[in-house]
Amino acid sequence: MLVACAWLLGICASVVAAKLQVTLPNAHTEWRAGTVETIRWKAVDGNLSGRVSIELMEGSDPSNLGSVATIVENVAAAGQQAFWTVPRNLKSSKNYAIKIVHESGEDYYGQFFRGTGVRASVPPMALSAERAEMPKQRTAVEPTSASVLPKVSTPQSRTSGTMAMRREGASASGAAGPAGVAAAAVAVCIAAAL
Repeated sequence: MLVACAWLLGICASVVAAKLQVTLPNAHTEWRAGTVETIRWKAVDGNLSGRVSIELMEGSDPSNLGSVATIVENVAAAGQQAFWTVPRNLKSSKNYAIKIVHESGEDYYGQFFRGTGVRASVPPMALSAERAEMPKQRTAVEPTSASVLPKVSTPQSRTSGTMAMRREGASASGAAGPAGVAAAAVAVCIAAAL
């Protein structure tokens, strides 16, 4: 009788699906938008059987993660890996996790990992004479009598009279001084932007 019970328990144990553990991605992983990434898992106890579905989850509260995307559905658990092309519109987050759902209804979660989305290009700032500012000077530089400001001619109509100036080779050590040098540099930048 004892032998029959042991044999029956062995059969029952082989029918129950093994628990699994998500091994990749892990806490050191970073997924980038547009790349092909690998999801891996392994059996914790016994052999993997049945089928699984995999989801990408996101959220800072582990007990309340939201589903971002279904990665794959109905794949053999024994395969222990799946591949996925990360969408180009993936938002950047350090709180992504993989959820594997076994056909038995058991959910298995991986560690949090980072996902980096595609960054939108920032259009260049338009310069205008009304809002032009010079950076604060951190070190003083002594002008020499040989330093000469470039010839700058900014038409009055394009600057609305705010920064219209004309310099014809004024020496930086002359009456213009450091304020004149800064103003001339701003005028050159504005003229180049227009």
